[in-house]
Amino acid sequence: MILILITLLIMSQSVDAQNVDDLYRKLIDEGFENVLVSNSDSTLYVSYENRLYRFEIDAIK
Repeated sequence: MILILITLLIMSQSVDAQNVDDLYRKLIDEGFENVLVSNSDSTLYVSYENRLYRFEIDAIK
């Protein structure tokens, strides 16, 4: 089991609740498990469990 935490800095615009919900739904629909998506100020936090792809870089593409 691999749990990855990705922190993305959003420079040009803030992330609204609708975008967070859309991203969450897309990750779940793709088949990722234990998905958490949240934002704080200009930082977007994404956490997921990857059981789909052998290499993590393939998962975050």
